[in-house]
Amino acid sequence: MKSNFLNNLNKVFFKKKYSIFSFAFDFLGKKKTIFVILILAFLGIVGSLVSTIIPLFLQNIIEELEKILNQNIVEKELFSKFVFSAMMIIIIYLVKFLFCDVPNTIFTSIFDQQITFSLRKRMFEKIPKIPFSYYEKTSQGHIITLLVHDTQNISNTFLGGISGIFSSIIIFFGTTISMLIINWKMGILCLITAPIIFLIVRIITKKTKKITENKWKDLDNVNQNISEMFLNTLLIRMNNKEKEAQEEFEKLSYRLHKSTKKVSFITSLQNAFINVNYYINVTIICLYSVIVTFLSSSNENSPIFSIPSFLILIQLAQIPYTNFSTSIIGLTSTLTSLERCNVFLKNEEVLEENEKEIQKIESIEKIEFKNVSFGYTEQNNNIINNFNLKISKNQKIGIIGETGSGKTTILNLLMRFYECGDGKILINGMDIKNIKISQVRSLFSIINQEPWFFYGTIRENIVYNTQNISEEDLINACKKAKIYDYICSLPQGFETIVNSIMSISIGQKQLLAIARLLIHKSKVIILDEATSNIDVETERKIQESLQEVMEGKISIIIAHRLSTIKKCDKIIVIKNGSIKESGTHEELLEKNGDYTELYKKQFE
Repeated sequence: MKSNFLNNLNKVFFKKKYSIFSFAFDFLGKKKTIFVILILAFLGIVGSLVSTIIPLFLQNIIEELEKILNQNIVEKELFSKFVFSAMMIIIIYLVKFLFCDVPNTIFTSIFDQQITFSLRKRMFEKIPKIPFSYYEKTSQGHIITLLVHDTQNISNTFLGGISGIFSSIIIFFGTTISMLIINWKMGILCLITAPIIFLIVRIITKKTKKITENKWKDLDNVNQNISEMFLNTLLIRMNNKEKEAQEEFEKLSYRLHKSTKKVSFITSLQNAFINVNYYINVTIICLYSVIVTFLSSSNENSPIFSIPSFLILIQLAQIPYTNFSTSIIGLTSTLTSLERCNVFLKNEEVLEENEKEIQKIESIEKIEFKNVSFGYTEQNNNIINNFNLKISKNQKIGIIGETGSGKTTILNLLMRFYECGDGKILINGMDIKNIKISQVRSLFSIINQEPWFFYGTIRENIVYNTQNISEEDLINACKKAKIYDYICSLPQGFETIVNSIMSISIGQKQLLAIARLLIHKSKVIILDEATSNIDVETERKIQESLQEVMEGKISIIIAHRLSTIKKCDKIIVIKNGSIKESGTHEELLEKNGDYTELYKKQFE
């Protein structure tokens, strides 16, 4: 029992791999953390000492009252002692409130939020540093739970745990000493049940860790379900799946309800035993006092007069039991949160490249894929196999192939969302691994099949990550993207809020994304099925507008519709991660191969 509790205590507060102190040192600084700990410890010790001293003054009042009753005469000296003791209790309570309770509340609230904010900040900073492969196997709900619930859980234990531990120790020994001073026999009787209660509490909480882990997993699933329902509201309604979605949410929510109920049940059961212990102790001292008084020939120094003080001390004595029981659950829950946060923070990061110098790249003369092979996991076969391609300045490359052939993977490697397994990708003869990731990505503008937009105005979404854009440039970009008239038709124009789900159609979002591309003025333009949701006539107009933007730059266009890439300088057909055919539209038709077959399916 002791070793398990102390082991968890050590892991949570001291173990270097994942400890509250190590987090606190990182976020608050070592000196500030030690200062906070000392303040909280001091306030806990002083407040606990004061609480255990008050029953001694109360006992003094009762003894003075006993003397007054026995003498049937109110002597001035006895009355003065009586009033003095009563006033001291009031003063001590006021001092405790002003100099212990209030400062403790202030320190706790301030540093609780500081640690929560700092931990969340550190974890959020970690998000863009983790490779994309992590997010392919991790749910959004898990990350949301980490950032919102686990961080709060850790900070609560840091501050509440420190104060609780120190105050519990002082109260336990303080109440014990006070009981022995007032009446040592009654004090020993009250201590008899202490080991039994500690043992019962430990037995009840033996499996708390597993229950707590299940609770956090269930919370992950609920958060993930809510996120998916929010993002796919339109899809759910279109397919009349509201009932199924509701049933799925209720099923996951009910699992969370059950796991949370188990934790609550354990806490309530512990509190019930602690309350039983209180009433048992009260009953014992009352029976003892009555029996001793009944058997005694005189009422002088009767233990009955110690009952009021003992009632207060017994109530105080329940605090260590309660703190011990809640500490086991709290430490177990916090240990689970620490492990989850630590696993996230220990994830492999994209290599730091601060030491790399910014390369001077005025223009991109050539991009070359040289014997590139890549697979998303070591267990799976390569998606890209010995891929070789050269793209020159002012060249427009079209890439076509079946779904899953590796088209988008090629772009992911080019923009360093993933690193090549084998081979090299060269820009102007330089290996992109020797160029800072941020600089590599600044060279490209990309429009995906499903363009992303954040909650904000149309203006903010178009000029995103581009500084000093004039109103004239913004309007010209929107006109070229054939979206200006639509924006003007909106009541608030460029200040209209874009909701990621309902506000505008996917086709209109793609037009806005093209306007963003025109604003960004990158050296390489990538269109990944960018016009797939736009009608043929609008696509023709956009391609005419893009001709001006593509002048003097490298353009890479991925498409299923051959009309999108017919005018490309070079078209490559991808199959199983390799180039099956390449050439112009006319050359590929003459080969009568895969490209010709695709052409016939679409146009004949």
